[in-house]
Amino acid sequence: MYFCTVGKIVSLQQAITILQNGGLVAIPTETVYGLAANALNLNSVENIYKSKGRPSNNPLILHFNEWKDAEPFVQNVPEDFFKLYAKFSPGPISYLLPKSALVSEKISAKNTTVAIRFPSHPIAKALLNELNFPLAAPSANPSGYISPTQSHHVLQQLGDKIDGVLEGGECAKGIESTIVGWDENGEIVIYRLGTITAVEIEKVLEKPVKVLTGEHKKIVAPGMLSKHYSPQKPTYITKDLRGKIHQFSEKKIGIIWQIKPDVFDLNDCINLSFSDNGNLEIIAKNLYKTMYKIDNLDVDVILIEQCLEGELGLAIADRLSRAGINLDI
Repeated sequence: MYFCTVGKIVSLQQAITILQNGGLVAIPTETVYGLAANALNLNSVENIYKSKGRPSNNPLILHFNEWKDAEPFVQNVPEDFFKLYAKFSPGPISYLLPKSALVSEKISAKNTTVAIRFPSHPIAKALLNELNFPLAAPSANPSGYISPTQSHHVLQQLGDKIDGVLEGGECAKGIESTIVGWDENGEIVIYRLGTITAVEIEKVLEKPVKVLTGEHKKIVAPGMLSKHYSPQKPTYITKDLRGKIHQFSEKKIGIIWQIKPDVFDLNDCINLSFSDNGNLEIIAKNLYKTMYKIDNLDVDVILIEQCLEGELGLAIADRLSRAGINLDI
């Protein structure tokens, strides 16, 4: 497992200096903590991949403070982008756009497009405001593992591999940004589900959008790998926890419920829950934090109750489908 306690919390000014000198800093955003580097320093970008053990075909997201900063890094921007930007940015949405020559193939993973985003977290915005370069920043966790929503997650997972963590409290949204892009026909596509839903995007654009799900041969945006966001312990997803638990009767079982039961009748298990009342925003915020917690308890296997209800429920279900094996198939 990737648990070490080396590493330190740094101030805003220290983070600025580290990034200017080519180092790596984990930064808070409203979604999850990101592992940031100067996007114009190719050695720093390469160190993101090395420190995470990230596959080179999995592209990064560029972070900017506002559109004027991002404009030189993209081209042929569709008009629909500006409608979405006006409504949702800064916020938990990324845009997959044709890249300009300023964007290295290391960042785009040799694709002709690059994902850009404008975080709303005040500390991330303050940091970006002080820099004269964009930040390349995937989630600040070992590749494939649970994304961090608190600074101590980062320190335990990557503390000996990075130069510091900029403290920003617990992330408000708890899952990664929605990623939208445009296909060769100009149709809008959601490449990764997030807290900004397809329905909300369709309402702004007054047109339908296509949602990509499942496994994809060509990875053009983060979050498209079939195995992702996963605990270290074997993890299984089901809508019927009570009916499937017998399959693991010889194991120490950790269970995560969508809603905390009035009575935990599976008393031989470690029981946690994502929420007290089933609020999907709360479930999303607590998703990774709860998975991270149970992964560090004395259990052999993890069973998680599936979440499918509502538009945000689709994003949560997507993360769970990549985190473990679906027992209902």
